[in-house]
Amino acid sequence: MVKLHFHKFIWKTNVPSIVQVSVENLITKQTEQEVEVRGPPVSKAFDQEGNPTKAAVSFSRKYSVLLDLVYRKVDGKTEYVYACIKESSRHALEV
Repeated sequence: MVKLHFHKFIWKTNVPSIVQVSVENLITKQTEQEVEVRGPPVSKAFDQEGNPTKAAVSFSRKYSVLLDLVYRKVDGKTEYVYACIKESSRHALEV
């Protein structure tokens, strides 16, 4: 459980208001999580023989995913290429 404490200091001068926040039990680092990212439409990602095009290769390279791990999924009326990637954890101060 995270507790937030807000302290507000306001002076009736030309100095702007100051707000102080104190947080107890803050998690210092985010957890790693898997995220599904959408790539190009299948029609652009693969040629007529089913071979990957430059679009599919660029997508897999961008997210450091092997082409074998890329999969197809329908979104609306169009079928797209997707990949699951792991988002690395970040420290609380970076967020």
